[in-house]
Amino acid sequence: MQTAKRWTRVSIECLKRGCICEGCFYEKFFSSETMKCQAKKAVIELSTILGRPQEYTEPTIIKDYE
Repeated sequence: MQTAKRWTRVSIECLKRGCICEGCFYEKFFSSETMKCQAKKAVIELSTILGRPQEYTEPTIIKDYE
């Protein structure tokens, strides 16, 4: 398993959306059952390891999805 190392534009965007995939620009890329977006996983890992990015100060609720 690869460990997230830094906040990227996509991971910050996911954080701002509350890790809610519905309506996300990238949702259509992961619509097949064989592939799932890993952005939420990266956001949780980055938040644990690095804390929130400096340019983001709003609180976020991360919604569970299947």
